[in-house]
Amino acid sequence: MVIQDAKLVGKIYIGSGTVVHPKTLINAKDGEIQIGKNNIIEEGAVIENLGPEGHVMKIGDDNIFETFSICQALEVGSNNVFGIKSEVGPGVEITDGCSIGAKCKVLMQEKLKPLNVVYGKQYTRRTASEKPQDHKSHLEFLRKVLPNYHMRIKNKEDGLTEKN
Repeated sequence: MVIQDAKLVGKIYIGSGTVVHPKTLINAKDGEIQIGKNNIIEEGAVIENLGPEGHVMKIGDDNIFETFSICQALEVGSNNVFGIKSEVGPGVEITDGCSIGAKCKVLMQEKLKPLNVVYGKQYTRRTASEKPQDHKSHLEFLRKVLPNYHMRIKNKEDGLTEKN
């Protein structure tokens, strides 16, 4: 479900069950973006493909991009959480089950190992013992409530496709 007030630029594919809030920016003008199933992209979040020319930015399933987070990663796996106002720069690869804490930044070119957690003012890192909590009930709630207050779009001339 993509809310009409989201800004979508370029060729974008969105998997079934993904919820895109109003005031988000998904910018694929420099290369295609493929977003998997059951992701939550909250208000003010920015997802941009800044990879090399022709690079396809792939985002897996069951990720949460919280309010005002910025993700410019080369690739994002599944079951990750991008905290409020977190920032992931170009050249970064996020694997599976990672959590980037609120206001934390990962800007150097690197590949985060599965279950990596970045937190605190010093962007401390550790490995979690289990993947982040499931957000299925959060998705169900959003799918019921958002259409009551916002108009949905199904596809757009600029290349948005919702995959079922």
